[in-house]
Amino acid sequence: MAINPKDFIPRPGFVNRQGCLPDPDELCCIQVPKIFDQCLIKRCLKPVDETDLCQEIEGVTDPSQVKKIGCCRNFDVDIISVSKSCIKGEEGYKRVTVNFTVTFKVDVLVYTGSGSECGCESKTLCYEVNQTITVPKFYCPEPIAEVSISKGCICNPEVEDADKKMIKLEVIADCLRSELVKVDCTGTDKVALCITLGLFIIVKNELLVQLLIPCYGYCPIPNECPGEQDPCTEFMNRDVPDFYPPQKMDSLFPDYIDE
Repeated sequence: MAINPKDFIPRPGFVNRQGCLPDPDELCCIQVPKIFDQCLIKRCLKPVDETDLCQEIEGVTDPSQVKKIGCCRNFDVDIISVSKSCIKGEEGYKRVTVNFTVTFKVDVLVYTGSGSECGCESKTLCYEVNQTITVPKFYCPEPIAEVSISKGCICNPEVEDADKKMIKLEVIADCLRSELVKVDCTGTDKVALCITLGLFIIVKNELLVQLLIPCYGYCPIPNECPGEQDPCTEFMNRDVPDFYPPQKMDSLFPDYIDE
C-alpha cells in the first residue's frame, strides 16, 4: 500500500521495505565526488622494519619504571605525494603510487622519584610513520572539462582550480602490540616503546561530477536538542525494577504427553 504523500515527512532514516515511498517532488542536479575505482590494502608494520615505530621514553632507564601503557590515540593521515604512470594499451588505467604519513600518540605512566618522594608521571609519545603504497592497475580517467572556481568578493576575486580529480585514502589503524625495549645509547641505558601497527588502507579515485537524483526537497528543521533533565524527575518516571532474580528450574511436566 502506497504511503499518502500528505502523511509523509521527508527526513533521513531507514526505508520501510514493506511499504513504498511517494513520488519525489523533483529531480535535482547535484555536484558530488563520485568514486570511479577503489581497492583495499592491508599492512602490518613491525618495529624491526620501521624504526619510527620505536620512541624513547625520556627519563626512563629500566622497563620496571613503566607502570602503564595507554592505547594508541589521535591517528591522523596526511598524503605527501601522488604519482601516476600510464599503462600501455589500458586506456584510463594507471599505475598509482601514494606516499603518506601516519601519526599517532601513546600515553605511558612512569614511576618518578624514590622513597617517600615516589610518584607517577604521565608522558606522551608521538609517532610518525612514513609509508609508500603502489596500486599496479587503477582506473583513473581524466576529466573531460576544465573547471575553475571563483571565490571572494567581486572587487577582489580569487580564482582557483576545482577539485576535479583526487586520490583519497581512508585508513583504519590499530596498534597490535606494545613492547618495552632497552636501548644502549653511547653507554647510557634508555627504554623505548616499540609499536606493531596494523593498517587497513582504502585507496579511492574520485572525480567531481554532476548527478541527477530524485529528491523530496530540503530536509526539514530537526527537533530541538534535549536539555538537562532533573535527575529526580527522571527517577520518578523510571519503571520499577524486579526485586528478585528469575528462577532457573526444570519444568514439572513435559512439553507434550504421548497418547
